[in-house]
Amino acid sequence: MVLPSKMTNRGIACLLVAAFAQACAPGAARLNGLGLSDLPQTYANMEISAADQARGHFLVSLVAADEGDNQRATREMQLAVSLDPDEPLLRERLLHLYIRSGQLDMALAQARLLSDIDPDDFKNQVLVADLLVSLARYEEAIEQHVLLLVEHPDNVEVLVQLGALYNRTGDYEGAVAVLEKATFYDPDSAIAISYLGRSYALSGDFERASLSYRRATELGPVSDQVYLEMGYVYTRLELTEQAIESYQRALDFNPDLLAARRELGKLYVSQGQLDEALRQYEGLVPREVDPVDTQVKIGLISLRRGDYDRARTEFELALAARPDDGRVRYYLANTYLQEGDTREAERQLRRIPTDSGHFAQGSMDLAHVLVAAERIADAIEVLAAVVKVDRDNVDALRFLITLYSRSHDYQRALKAARVLVDAYPGNDSYLYLMALVNDEMGRREEANRLLRQVLEINPENGMALNHLGYTFADRGENLNEAEDLIRRALVVYPNDGAILDSLGWVYYQKGDYESAVVELERAMELIGHDPVVREHLADAYVKVGRVAEARRAYRDSAARGEDHDLVERVRGKLRDLEKQLSATPPEL
Repeated sequence: MVLPSKMTNRGIACLLVAAFAQACAPGAARLNGLGLSDLPQTYANMEISAADQARGHFLVSLVAADEGDNQRATREMQLAVSLDPDEPLLRERLLHLYIRSGQLDMALAQARLLSDIDPDDFKNQVLVADLLVSLARYEEAIEQHVLLLVEHPDNVEVLVQLGALYNRTGDYEGAVAVLEKATFYDPDSAIAISYLGRSYALSGDFERASLSYRRATELGPVSDQVYLEMGYVYTRLELTEQAIESYQRALDFNPDLLAARRELGKLYVSQGQLDEALRQYEGLVPREVDPVDTQVKIGLISLRRGDYDRARTEFELALAARPDDGRVRYYLANTYLQEGDTREAERQLRRIPTDSGHFAQGSMDLAHVLVAAERIADAIEVLAAVVKVDRDNVDALRFLITLYSRSHDYQRALKAARVLVDAYPGNDSYLYLMALVNDEMGRREEANRLLRQVLEINPENGMALNHLGYTFADRGENLNEAEDLIRRALVVYPNDGAILDSLGWVYYQKGDYESAVVELERAMELIGHDPVVREHLADAYVKVGRVAEARRAYRDSAARGEDHDLVERVRGKLRDLEKQLSATPPEL
């Protein structure tokens, strides 16, 4: 056969393929597609060995691969290998075809067969190790790398790969040992040193990690990933300036490294540098496939800066993409609350899905809004819905108990308190709450019994100490015990105005009016807005003859009081005082 002098390699291959195909198959019809059906018929009578047939399939595979028909290329190479199984070139070619098509298990099988043919082929043994890693068969990959190091203990590349595998499987101690050996053999290997830094970081040794990363960057250009990891390490070491510098260097290498921008944003927020944080997050939005989380961060920063318009815009953009995201709706509602738009805040809070992690807190916020608007029944309904979804929500239950009591629905308050006490039998705070409900119901003996039970659980429960002591003082009984209880409460809360009021009232009931005035005046300095404290002080002033001050204190108490019974009682005392003053003859 005479070939054109300028024919390309592919052209030669095509002619050889055609000749091979005609010799191996009856008739020339199969060659029509190649336009070569007029080749000499003498090839049909040729005797072709298995090895030659293998070479023919090899050539057909080359042409198919060149034409992009990877499936046919693989099939032809399989035929070639089956005809000449001991030819390494054929298996190597088939192996790479498997890799190209993603058939890594098949590629691994070929690589291992190649190792059987030539056990000393180090390059193929490395390929076996790499394929095991790609298949996530990490334990086998580790074994393969260890075998490689038996013959090549100083191969830095293999040592680094083994160290990376140890990191991946959580054996950080093993990774450090291997990578320290790699840096011993090649002290200037930036890759080995940076991997060693990662191993130190993963094991929690951030000081040594920072030294390794710094050394790696001193040796020459490194990847953006190294600077990113440096930033993580410096962040853990609370070296904020160095962390910011590292993340910025990572972005200098790769402006699209989103992780670095996110970390920079978080650091700037933690430092209160909101403008810089905003700049980083704004740089993220156009680069992200799903920018919702970043939009939320921009919204929160805007909220902190008081830029409510921007905050609302960002949260609404996020909601447009994720309308069922309760977190975003919660933040939008809080924006409206900050602006004082309680109506729109309520609308958004009510739209938080019940399966959202922000449903309970959103409902609590809504209940506070409703209470402020004197819509107690609506607030109760909202909190009851929370408890229905989450019976263990202690905050909602406590709030609900308070609102039931406020609306004088004591039976429901008591039932809700019982749920808490039964669920947490050793919790003195919940038992104290039940005692308060009983006290408001007028069940004083039961309330006192529960208060004593509270103090058995926690002798330093200052609220229970004060409550029981004041109960005795108000009824004028057990006054010595009352004083002891209240003084114990003052040890827990030394500057509590309510407790000082209780102590002053004990002195009053004991007839020690001067001491009563001293303690009640101290209470007035702390909680002078409380009408009961003013009433008590007025009573004490009357007893020590400070009538003008008593009159003023009674008037202030009545003016500040919201409870009808208290206001009427104080006005009655003021009238009695006025009568006494008018009936007393002036002194000569």
